Amino acid sequence: MSPFRFAYISDSHLYRKDLNERFVRSILRAVDDVNHLDPKPDFILYGGDLAQLGQAEELDPRRRDPEERPRRRST
Repeated sequence: MSPFRFAYISDSHLYRKDLNERFVRSILRAVDDVNHLDPKPDFILYGGDLAQLGQAEELDPRRRDPEERPRRRST
């Protein structure tokens, strides 16, 4: 069996942007950090609380600016 690497991001606690964008900036930074790992992870896992209150507006990515959406960088 060959070894593998994984990255783990957790507890972004997203709020609606108009209430608090600090957590949005934090998750974007975490995704950017993972995108710049060398070597790249084979898996990216997410755990913990995605949104602070679990309300639809916190979770709906269409309600966010496209430039703020976390994206995996192409290899």
